[in-house]
Amino acid sequence: MRSVWGMLVEVEPRDHLGYSNDYRPDVSVAGAGRSRSRLVGDVKFKDSLSSNPEDQRGAVGDGDFRPSDGGGYVAYKKADYAHALSRSDTDVQMYLFETFGGWCNAVKRLFYQMKDKVRNKLSKRQHEDEASWSTRSWLSLQAQRMSVALQLAAAEEIATELRLAAASEDAAVA
Repeated sequence: MRSVWGMLVEVEPRDHLGYSNDYRPDVSVAGAGRSRSRLVGDVKFKDSLSSNPEDQRGAVGDGDFRPSDGGGYVAYKKADYAHALSRSDTDVQMYLFETFGGWCNAVKRLFYQMKDKVRNKLSKRQHEDEASWSTRSWLSLQAQRMSVALQLAAAEEIATELRLAAASEDAAVA
């Protein structure tokens, strides 16, 4: 994003209270949202439920929610970015990445918007320092970088879970 919008991109901005007073966004870009509004992005690697909550469904006596048939009780949950969602000058987007490399439609739209802004051309620095034989366009370079970052994040999460599991097994033995 910085290669397209430069210093307009804020990662985990500190001064977010004016446009999102309930949660700090993962990324924010002034003027990059719909109708030149502020783009507020929430990056998810698993599910969208915290940013896109279900309205209350069913009754308390219906039992827990069953994904297989959609039955059961779902309690109301306030959206993570309720304040930002209520503002007309803020465009809240959820960016969902699958560990196998899939991108949600919002991510695809964002990357195509950035690609068009730079005409899918690499900068001189990107071409000389970052591009390989397989990444001769801006979009292919960014897709490759996202794939690597996603795989590293997934590997780190797996390693952390394995360490936690090993530590709990050691504690149970002791």
